[in-house]
Amino acid sequence: MNSTAVASVRPYPHNGVALKQHCAVLGSPIAHSLSPVLHRAAYQRLDLPNWDYIRHDVHADDLVSFIASLDSTWAGLSLTMPLKKAVMPLGKASDRWSHTLKVANTAVLSWGASNGTEPRISLYNTDVEGIVKALEHAELGSDAKVRSNRSDLQGAVVIGSGNTAASAIAACCTLGVGHVDIIARNEAAKQGLRQLCATLSMTSTTWSLTQMPRNISDRRYIISTLPAHAADSLAQAWISENIRLNASVLDVVYKPRPSIFVETCAQLGAVVITGEEMLIYQAIPQVALMTRTKQVDMPADLDMSMRMAVQEAIK
Repeated sequence: MNSTAVASVRPYPHNGVALKQHCAVLGSPIAHSLSPVLHRAAYQRLDLPNWDYIRHDVHADDLVSFIASLDSTWAGLSLTMPLKKAVMPLGKASDRWSHTLKVANTAVLSWGASNGTEPRISLYNTDVEGIVKALEHAELGSDAKVRSNRSDLQGAVVIGSGNTAASAIAACCTLGVGHVDIIARNEAAKQGLRQLCATLSMTSTTWSLTQMPRNISDRRYIISTLPAHAADSLAQAWISENIRLNASVLDVVYKPRPSIFVETCAQLGAVVITGEEMLIYQAIPQVALMTRTKQVDMPADLDMSMRMAVQEAIK
């Protein structure tokens, strides 16, 4: 790690005393969020003792007033349900995926004389990177025989139709996927995801939650973005059909851990990834953005420090 780069993000001194720098995750409900665990572990590894990260229960209607209540010691905000779309009119989409998806999970606050008492808000979507890195890390961790057997697999299955499903499709695009099977209940939302696939030059097919995509055994990635237990019956139906899964399967749910969906997919032969892995890999770029640290200057073992903290919190 470049020590100069990390030193450059330390809080500005005030009368010789370093100011506390604040960040938080916003949403409702929010009590379950592991983001404080992840970010605080990162601050400790980066030697940033004056940085803190907390939770705030904020509804979409209260987001403007909450941001207005902040002062210049606030550096950044993480956004979760129901704020990922609600935040978009309040700032500038500053990366490809926040611009394309119109969804952001990260707000970086910049304060200066030209802004008066209001921050300039730069918006980012790090969920896409979180999904990509979680899948890539799992594949690298699988043994050589598994990787060899999966080299000819193509396409992906995305289960769900919300904001995270859109990020999952963007992640599939990043990973070079050409076709996506979309399994969801909401017909209008499914059509929106099909349009997103077309925009990203991918083909797609939609299915209901009671249908099974053809050639699912040939898919390389399966990503469930449904709430806890909502995908369990789907995986159990695959067992009854004697399906063999060769995919890397990511369930964004991290409680219960492992989910029935993950356990069932593992029985069917899949390489499985639990939701905290996505959380870790979306949080790393968040920390970089909020602390103004280049990711390449961060410790190579930062993910391990964050993983240990999460595992301790949810064991």
